[in-house]
Amino acid sequence: MKAANGTPIPIVIEVKLPLAIGDFSTTVVAMVSQHVKEPMLGIDFLVKNQVVWDFAESTVMIHGVSHLLRSKQCKHRWCRRVVVQKATTIPARSEKIVTTKVQFRKILDEIVDESWCTEIGRINGGVQVSRTLVPSDTWTNIPVRLLNTGNTDVRLKADPPVSNLEQVEIVSQLDEVAQQVNMVTCAEESSVESEVPECVSKLIQGVGLPVEETSLYETPHVYLEHLHENMRIAYAAARQKLKVCAERRKKYYDLRVKPKQFAVGDWVYYHYPRRFKSKSAKWQQAYTGPYLIVK
Repeated sequence: MKAANGTPIPIVIEVKLPLAIGDFSTTVVAMVSQHVKEPMLGIDFLVKNQVVWDFAESTVMIHGVSHLLRSKQCKHRWCRRVVVQKATTIPARSEKIVTTKVQFRKILDEIVDESWCTEIGRINGGVQVSRTLVPSDTWTNIPVRLLNTGNTDVRLKADPPVSNLEQVEIVSQLDEVAQQVNMVTCAEESSVESEVPECVSKLIQGVGLPVEETSLYETPHVYLEHLHENMRIAYAAARQKLKVCAERRKKYYDLRVKPKQFAVGDWVYYHYPRRFKSKSAKWQQAYTGPYLIVK
């Protein structure tokens, strides 16, 4: 199956499905694609079942039976979007390039040569979506950069929406864009007052420290002091957790240990788990003796 512009549409499977419209029922061969969301009837179905559409009366006739058409308000405000192609996990306070695919509400009925771009937004709470240019002839394996500003990992299943696509117009070539970027970078470096994006501010605020959303770092020295304090708090919390775990393990071990008393004249073995290189501990002796207790 191909689109109007000749781009092939990947087909997952072909299935036979029952179709019922009022009193009319038949069986159709449906082609399932991951890139098309809404069902569509092809020209072969219209010809085979003698379908006639009367625009003046707002009716459609199928096999001689007339059906009244009613307008339905569409709740969807997107014509194409990108969805997760394969399930993945974005670690906490990290960014990751996720592979996506384009999904259409319906196939375009005209040949167009245009470029599309993802919208800046947020999914699953703290995951930020960056802008990504999507060519018109590319529908799969589209890399989109996602930034997780939260303190926990985010699991993305396959096929959930990532971002809607909006049409864009490319006005500059790569060399011109590079020159513009260099000019903007030099201007930002020379500027004393620079704004930090909200997602970046959340990412560098650290773990567990309640910093206000609108606070920004004035100088790199302030940022380093803030980072050092966050690391000290994190290490202290880790040490406290390790101490609690060690005490709990010791408690469970002491419950299984039974004290044993020895008297003078008893023969005992001495626990001496010596290890030798290139020898398995399974075949080494952990005890030496026996020894006689004399006092």
